[in-house]
Amino acid sequence: MKFFSLDKTEGVPFPMLNSVNYMCAYNEDITLMKASFAKGDTVAPHHSHRHTQFTHILKGSAQYVDGDGKKGPVLHAGDTACIEPYEKHSLIILEDDTWVFDIFNPGKIELADNFGPKAGRLEF
Repeated sequence: MKFFSLDKTEGVPFPMLNSVNYMCAYNEDITLMKASFAKGDTVAPHHSHRHTQFTHILKGSAQYVDGDGKKGPVLHAGDTACIEPYEKHSLIILEDDTWVFDIFNPGKIELADNFGPKAGRLEF
């Protein structure tokens, strides 16, 4: 058994957005990511990946946009979205200091690897 806290992990900037504070924990089976965003940020413009992704809004609000440009419902603190593998999507942040918690399965090790050895991440 291993224990860790994403709240006690020093975050690092997300490569595409300067306003993001990002922390993750991962192994080959699952990746957990916690990040904060500023109002107006668009997270990873329309993309897809092989992972099932759950996004839980911890604080603030955001809205997913699908590959056809159709906006989904506004997600508020406590709401969760599920993105299926290879489903095109992007996320628009609607409030400053919005915090999201993402879960990826299988593990999205390449996401953690973007930040260099041990920067803002915990391998478990």
